[in-house]
Amino acid sequence: MSYINIRKVGNGIVIDTNKYRYALDKVPKNVSADIYMISHAHTDHLPSGRNIQVLSSKETLELARTRGYTYNALDQDRHKDIEMIENGHILGSRAFLIDGKILYTGDLNIFDREFLRGFKPPQADILIIEATYGKRRYIFGEYNRLIEKLIQTVYKSVINGTNVILEAYPLGKTQLLTNLFRNYNNLYVSKAVHKYNESYRKLGYLTNCKYNILNKSDITEPFLLIKGTNSRVDTSKFNLNTRIIRLTGWMVGKEDKGLPLSDHADFLGLLRVIDKVNPRKIYTIFGYSATFAKELQRLGYDAESL
Repeated sequence: MSYINIRKVGNGIVIDTNKYRYALDKVPKNVSADIYMISHAHTDHLPSGRNIQVLSSKETLELARTRGYTYNALDQDRHKDIEMIENGHILGSRAFLIDGKILYTGDLNIFDREFLRGFKPPQADILIIEATYGKRRYIFGEYNRLIEKLIQTVYKSVINGTNVILEAYPLGKTQLLTNLFRNYNNLYVSKAVHKYNESYRKLGYLTNCKYNILNKSDITEPFLLIKGTNSRVDTSKFNLNTRIIRLTGWMVGKEDKGLPLSDHADFLGLLRVIDKVNPRKIYTIFGYSATFAKELQRLGYDAESL
């Protein structure tokens, strides 16, 4: 692989080599490539308006179908130069290692969480790494400690007669929350969360989780509700006080409103990945891409933002 050109195109990445053109994630419709790859099923990574063959996990293809995106699976046996590696972001999310030299992380998380395994990156010469939280202030803390705090907060609230609403992105985190609180008797989920829970069940997950689907005319208090970030709930219709806990990395410094529980790596997690990969060249993408590249340059890395 003597020739390599890497660039951001739209919200995706195009990699040209002397063998193939690779298109990763949400490239525009007019981009043609030899091999298309999709890291996971969040819509900001799914190319639209296409009937293409893609290299992706079966879970990503199923979840994409739930969201209205249909792709044909590319036979990985025909492309043994590409290795798919679990990256811990959501169910089915994968990093891609091309020719043992170029590693694209996709969105990543380094911690084991419920039924997900954290990202264990291989070494690579060139690293393309996400930078959603690539700013020094975004340090979340250990995942297990955040979970302990969340569980304590939830149960203390309901014991004291307060309803609790956990608000998170509807695909990915809410399924982990459903699994985490599966033994709570008065558990509700919003319709959007239920839709993705059903997709997870189809794939063999959440099969032992029992809950109610939110119905405003029939709900028992105090309750625990898991809902998507953009789902609206009229809390004035409930008899008891209701506490909303937002679960996202953007809650750093806003702990009165929620917890920085994220499906992404924080700033320190990104540095850990880089240390393990030990790359010669780093490209940053998404989020605080330019800021993170400058931080890496100060640390002595050859890094640039895409």
